[in-house]
Amino acid sequence: MNRDQPNMNKVADLSSLSACEQAILRRVYACFAGQSFNDANFMKLRLQGYSGAEHLLSFLVLRKKGYIRAQKCSWGEQLYYIPLDQLQLLHHMLYTHDLLEVKEEVQIMKEAKPGIVLDLFHTLVFVALDHLPLTTKGTVHKKSIQKITERLNLKEEDLNELIIQISDAENIPLHVAIILDLLHNLQLVTREPKHIVVQETPLYRWLNMNTEQMTSVLVKIVTERYGAYHPEMQHWCSLICQPVFLSGQWVEIEHLLDWMTREKMINSSQRDEMRIRAKAWLRALTGFGWMDVGVVSGNRICFRWSISADEVLNAFHDDRGNLPTSDGSTTSRFYVQPDFDIIVLPDVPYVLRWKLMMFTEIGKSDRMSIYRLTKDSITQAVKRGVGIDEIMNFMAEYSETGVPEHISLTLKQWDKDTNHSEVILSSSGIETRMDSFSEQQVKKTWNDDRHNFIKEHGSVHSIHIEDDMPLPESFFPGIEQIPMMWTREFRSYHFSTGIQMMEQAILWRTKVKVSLGAQEVDFIPLHIMHNPYVISGEVYNPVMMQYERIQLSPSDWKELRLIVPNFT
Repeated sequence: MNRDQPNMNKVADLSSLSACEQAILRRVYACFAGQSFNDANFMKLRLQGYSGAEHLLSFLVLRKKGYIRAQKCSWGEQLYYIPLDQLQLLHHMLYTHDLLEVKEEVQIMKEAKPGIVLDLFHTLVFVALDHLPLTTKGTVHKKSIQKITERLNLKEEDLNELIIQISDAENIPLHVAIILDLLHNLQLVTREPKHIVVQETPLYRWLNMNTEQMTSVLVKIVTERYGAYHPEMQHWCSLICQPVFLSGQWVEIEHLLDWMTREKMINSSQRDEMRIRAKAWLRALTGFGWMDVGVVSGNRICFRWSISADEVLNAFHDDRGNLPTSDGSTTSRFYVQPDFDIIVLPDVPYVLRWKLMMFTEIGKSDRMSIYRLTKDSITQAVKRGVGIDEIMNFMAEYSETGVPEHISLTLKQWDKDTNHSEVILSSSGIETRMDSFSEQQVKKTWNDDRHNFIKEHGSVHSIHIEDDMPLPESFFPGIEQIPMMWTREFRSYHFSTGIQMMEQAILWRTKVKVSLGAQEVDFIPLHIMHNPYVISGEVYNPVMMQYERIQLSPSDWKELRLIVPNFT
């Protein structure tokens, strides 16, 4: 279900909430996370010691302060939810965690792969050069899927047992479907009647981000889009992203499942299934390049983040722009080797990699990548309208050790061997216009609207929100008609009046102060039985230090007062 996501930094601090409001927020979070719930679901969460009226009024405060949102469905029912953007922050505010050190030697089972940033980049290059054709049914050709698969470090086995639903992904391997889904979600590509094509402006902005900024954007989208299919998984995703677990230290998953059970985020019957889902999610994160997974004695699974804490934490704030940006004056360069290989180190900016890929082939896609100059890659580049002088000048400018003379001579010969009359005009778009959009212009454009890009292309749930909220007095219908003394004076009343007050309290779901012997207590009436007249409800037992269920008849109390919570 699509939903609006307000800036999480606008959410008020928990210190502004009453004890009841905090308790209800914790209960709603634990039960539903970011999933929707209705009024009936919510009223089942009433906390002992708080009346239904206090519950409803506190819930209204949580809505007004943005912790909980409401949405009307097409069939008229109103549903509530905690915005996904708030889950990480709320978890941090509601709970504290201790890191239990793994003192045993850890055997690494799956090591973090080079990263989904690289996979997205090489897929983008493929789409830009081939304008990914679609079948008459609107699906991607099997040949294209195979070519994309060859470029990916992410493999289908990295996603085993992961439950993900992606639209338009029929007959496409899950790892390829995720890559295409992310490109669409970032609006880096768009679907046309016969092709999937690259979007220029988002592409230029994306390429000018460094790997840390790209990763931060992707952590948010991946977590919300693929890890949020039910409350337990949302809790798991929020839990492993808490600061204490981002230090790069090994964390044992059984300790986290123990904690989730204690906090009633999962129950004991869900434990085995949750373990499977948690392990599947960790394996996926290794495929995305963000985590290592290991095992200690007893086949106990543990994990450690392989990316920085800032990349994870900034994913759920609007601080991605504060991650370090590349300085054009200190741009890392690539190395042109005598064997026609080009070594590309991890810190080479993607805007330079993009230009490289316009006239090379992928030799090795890894943290240190290798691109290869071949006769076919040069021929195809020339046919797309990329001049050989443009290629030579680019390599001369950005190669750390220059271009070996024999390579320059060979490239010129390959250019002579090319039939220049076969220029492919239909695809001479983005790749040849890169030079007319300078890196300085890209940087200025990106610095001007970095946050707008993230909000436009990084949000995965957006829908109009129903802003109508009930007035607090609507929870107490007819309050202006009841005698004022019922709510102001603690005194004895006629038998029939006392019964009326109790029935009014049940109607309003509120408390009644009553005298039971020598004690004055707040009684929460919950149910009335007639013949004989008996009221059951809750009252605090100071000896047991907890609320207990009791039954009262009119002869049990001497004085009473109807308690209406302050809602002004």
